[in-house]
Amino acid sequence: GSHVPIAVFTILLLTSSASCGTLQQLFYNTTSNFSQSEDQLREIYNVSKELIQQRISAHQDVEAEEFRRNLDAICNNGTIDNFFQSMRASMGLLRRVAERDTIIAILGRRLVLACLTLRRVILKTELSKYGGEEVFSDVAKELYAIHVESVLRKTLVDYLHISKSGGTSFSQAAIPGPPAPPLPSVANGSAGLSKCKMRGGIGQPLYIGDLPHWLNRTVFENITNGLHMTWSIYGKIERGAVSGCERRIGNVSMQGMQYLSNEYTLHGGLDGMAGVHLCQQVVNVVTLRQAEARLLSHLHFLLAHIKVRLARIRRNTGVDLFQLRFCTNNVSMWEGLIPAILDNYNVRSFIGERAFHTAVWGIGRPHVEVARRLLLQFDLVLDLDAGDAATNLLMYQGLGWNVTLAEIHARTAEVVSSKTNYSRTECAIEKLLAEVLPRQGPDRELYSLGRTLSLLDQLLLGWAREIGLRPEPSTINATAVVPPEEAEAPIRCGLLDKRYRSTEVQQDGAAENEEV
Repeated sequence: GSHVPIAVFTILLLTSSASCGTLQQLFYNTTSNFSQSEDQLREIYNVSKELIQQRISAHQDVEAEEFRRNLDAICNNGTIDNFFQSMRASMGLLRRVAERDTIIAILGRRLVLACLTLRRVILKTELSKYGGEEVFSDVAKELYAIHVESVLRKTLVDYLHISKSGGTSFSQAAIPGPPAPPLPSVANGSAGLSKCKMRGGIGQPLYIGDLPHWLNRTVFENITNGLHMTWSIYGKIERGAVSGCERRIGNVSMQGMQYLSNEYTLHGGLDGMAGVHLCQQVVNVVTLRQAEARLLSHLHFLLAHIKVRLARIRRNTGVDLFQLRFCTNNVSMWEGLIPAILDNYNVRSFIGERAFHTAVWGIGRPHVEVARRLLLQFDLVLDLDAGDAATNLLMYQGLGWNVTLAEIHARTAEVVSSKTNYSRTECAIEKLLAEVLPRQGPDRELYSLGRTLSLLDQLLLGWAREIGLRPEPSTINATAVVPPEEAEAPIRCGLLDKRYRSTEVQQDGAAENEEV
């Protein structure tokens, strides 16, 4: 259905202008990382345009059709004059079309940034003719408003928790707790703290079915003579009764939840990858990590916990059994025990329940293509390898969470080692690693795209921070939205705070099957 325009929401501008050259410097510093990424940027443009056109065809209105025509022109090889005309027209139309489709909002803002970045060489010599800082300031204001309006139409954060990629720390940042100190860039620390309402420890209620599918239970029990281990649900394909976007999100939203952590895979796909989808009525966030480092961390995390489990249950023989059966380069044993972990776990996290269980070494080009198209539709893409500062920027400017990862860092390798008395040097698995690490090509490819998307997010949100745009709405009907008894209460979950959701604004509803 049609949405009531969200014009009641505006972005609060703290400062009228940035210091001269600041936005340009940020642009060139950030885009210097794109020197080897032009192919990725062009793919972001081409695939995003294709996905947008598919969605526009469902709207069938004049504005959407005009937006489609501008997308065809924005990244072509025309003059710089034509580029700026197409870009300005596209942003204005995107703002209006995005009111009806938040996936278009996500695809469109990154598409504009990708095209702008592809022009970075000519902009160095031509930008001053078009206003310099003012150009980037206008882009930041328009695209950041589109992002904030999109988030305000949604009901909760749905975090795709790819194991050993910083997901536990991210979930800890969302957990209710004592207020975090303000970030240096936040005046008086007045932005919303995280304090998201959630269940299930780190946002994983058992009945939702989003728990990690790591170990094959039968194989583990055979190796250990009947011992059971946590995370042993590989092979259990279906999530359960509360599956599908409407049921899943509706169930937790009725309980007032604001955060979910999905440590399995994206939704659907029982009958094939064509049915895999995101839930578009939530804020979809993911953190990616360089493939080899993620796999190495995952293996040692499992080894540490298997050692503890065996030592606790088999007090006299457990450590010896651990050394004999698990500190080993037996590739076939590991292939049977943890097939998804060994074979491109990042990609499997995007391709749905059936394809997640593809036989070991079966992940290939079709799976990567599906994963890439779905990754493009995430509201925010975090890059663990970009460092804490980049993640803090995306959490604060993107979600309104005023907390830093430096204060959290849950379940790091050092913490696990100290708690489990396990050292990475005690298990000689070099031959295993030599066999499996070179076979992570699909994960490397997906991470490369994710890194580029994250840099585009960092560019926009960095601009927004520089010109004083804060991650909060200023509503013209604030007194109607905020009950007097809650006026002084702390903000919960940043932009997801329920007081930011006017009853006059229809929230996004996801189709049961938002297919790729």
